[in-house]
Amino acid sequence: TEVLSTSRGSETDIEKWRGLEFALVIQARPNDNSYYQLHTLCWTDLQPTLSGEIYLKWLPSKVVKCTLSKNDLEGTIETNLLPELLEVLKIDENDFRGEFLLENLPKR
Repeated sequence: TEVLSTSRGSETDIEKWRGLEFALVIQARPNDNSYYQLHTLCWTDLQPTLSGEIYLKWLPSKVVKCTLSKNDLEGTIETNLLPELLEVLKIDENDFRGEFLLENLPKR
């Protein structure tokens, strides 16, 4: 299972998911790697064989939106009211399920 971790913010992690045609916007404080701000994570043209986990770590208590779209299936998850939590998005390749697991993160 490939994992894209925004806490590392590695360009190579993003390259692994290039074929999924998603847009990932990450902003980090200059000279500060303590956390990344993930504002929007968007997929389009998902493949039927897509399966895996995406870990969204070190989220600030600001607007975070996840938009899923596949044919006529669309959904948006807005987490702007959440405290600083660890969010895990799991996608099942068979019936395209999404799951968010929320756990407490250390205070920044």
